Amino acid sequence: MKACIIHQQENIVSISIATQSLPNSLQPNEVLVQAKACGLSCLDKRVYKGRYKQFVSLPITLGFEVSGVIKELGLNVKTWNIGDEVVGILPLTKGGGCAEYVTFQSQDLVKKPADLSHVEAAGSLSSGLWAYTALHYKLRLTKGETILIMSGASASGHFALQLASIW
Repeated sequence: MKACIIHQQENIVSISIATQSLPNSLQPNEVLVQAKACGLSCLDKRVYKGRYKQFVSLPITLGFEVSGVIKELGLNVKTWNIGDEVVGILPLTKGGGCAEYVTFQSQDLVKKPADLSHVEAAGSLSSGLWAYTALHYKLRLTKGETILIMSGASASGHFALQLASIW
């Protein structure tokens, strides 16, 4: 399979398309997803610039936000079926979304909304999740409340504005 890899040789960091092998076998709770779209975010930029060296070792496949179709299930996976359309965020230590196939822990996936394309789902996953978490879990926003959203023109600010307007 093809994948977009960040490499480092001495002090030079580069990105290339490389051929990798598919996983030979899945762990009991893993799911193999055929990636249809991968979202790139500021996290990928920070990995490229070396800001997370304590968590990430190079080479690593770019991309943490993925939308795709389940192609194979680990032995213990009971919540998903082959052919399900899903989205998920990969752990920082793993990466790997910019590849033709990606392995996820089954609990790290959610069903892709049917009215979103794979590109829309992968591209909005991180910012949408951030905004929802901030408004719902941190602020516990309820109907009728007024809030100020700083950086409303940013990706996550844009989602926060939309979500706040429907609460």
